[in-house]
Amino acid sequence: FWLKAQVFFCELTKQCRVGPVATMIGRSVFLCLALVNLSLLGVDAVQVRNRVNPIRRVVTLLQDMAKKISEEGKQEEELYKNFECYCRTTSKELKTNVEEGAARITDTTSKIEAGEGTLVELKTQIKVSRESRAEAKEALASAEALNAKAASGFDAESSDLAANIDALTRAIAALEKGVAGSSFLQSGVGSAIRKVAMSSNRVSDDDRSTLLSFLSGGNSQGYAPQSGEIIGILKQLKDSMSADLADAQKAEAERKADQAALVAAKGKEVATLTATIEKKLTQQGDLGVEMESLKGNLAETKNSLAADQALAAKLGLSCGSQSSEWEERQKSRAEELVAIHDTIKLLNDDDALELFKA
Repeated sequence: FWLKAQVFFCELTKQCRVGPVATMIGRSVFLCLALVNLSLLGVDAVQVRNRVNPIRRVVTLLQDMAKKISEEGKQEEELYKNFECYCRTTSKELKTNVEEGAARITDTTSKIEAGEGTLVELKTQIKVSRESRAEAKEALASAEALNAKAASGFDAESSDLAANIDALTRAIAALEKGVAGSSFLQSGVGSAIRKVAMSSNRVSDDDRSTLLSFLSGGNSQGYAPQSGEIIGILKQLKDSMSADLADAQKAEAERKADQAALVAAKGKEVATLTATIEKKLTQQGDLGVEMESLKGNLAETKNSLAADQALAAKLGLSCGSQSSEWEERQKSRAEELVAIHDTIKLLNDDDALELFKA
C-alpha cells in the first residue's frame, strides 16, 4: 500500500498544477490514503473486498473540503462586499465633508476679510461724524454768542432811539404849545434835546450849532422867531430816528429769524450726526461680535477639515490594504479549489482506482 501511495503521489504532483497549493493538496491526499489504509489493518480480506475503495473515500473528503472552501469564500465575499460598501460610502462622505469644509473656510475667510474692512470703514465714519458733530456744536455755540451780542446791541440802540424819539416828541409838543424860556430849558425835555444834539450823529453840524445856541440862549426875545426853525429841525431829527428805529427793528426781526433757522439747522445736524454715530457704534459692536463668531467657526472648521482629511487618508490606506488582501485570498482560494478539483479528477481516473483495488 505504501508503495502504491507513493507512486500515486508522484503522479499527482506531475499532473496537477505545480505550486504550493497543489503540493499541499497532494500531501493531504497521501495522508488521507495512509489513514484509510491504517483503518483497514486487521480486517480480513472478505471485509476489505466488501468495503468501499479508499480512493472514493478520499474523493468524498476532497469534495467536502471544496464545498467548505466555497462556502467560506461566499461568506467572506459577503463580508468584503459590506466592508467595500462601507469604504465607498464613508470615502464619499469624507470627500463631501472635505470639499464642503474647504468651501466653508474660503467663504468664512472672505466674510472675515470683508467684515474687518467694514470695521475699519465704520471706525473712520464714526470719527468723521464725531468731528462734524463737534464742528456743528461749535458753530452753534458761536452763533448763540453772536446772537446774544447782536441782541444786546439792538436792545441798547433801540432803547436809545426810543428814548430820543420820545424826548423829541415831547419837545416838539412843548414848543408847539408855546412853552419857552427858562421853563423849557430847565425841564427834562430840554436836557434830553441837548443830549441828542451833542451825541447823535444824525444831527448835522449846522443843526447842532442852531440847537445848542437855542438851548443856551434862554431869552424870550429870541425865542419866537427861532422856535419855528427849531421845531423843523426836531421834527426832521425825529423822522430820521423813527426810520432808523424801524430799520433796526426790521433788521433785528430778520436776524432773529436767521438765528432761529441756523439754530434749528445746526440742532438738526447735531441730532442727525448723533443718531448716525449711535447707529454706527451699534453696527460696529454687532459686527465685532459676528467677527469673533466667524473666527471661532473658522478655527473649528479647520480642525474638522484636518480630522476628515486624516481619516480619509487612513481609510484609504486601510481599504486599499484590505482590497489587496482580498484579491490575494481570492487568488489563493481559486488556486486551492483548482488544485482540489484537479486532484479529484485524477483520483477518479481508472488508473488510480485500479492502483488501490488490491
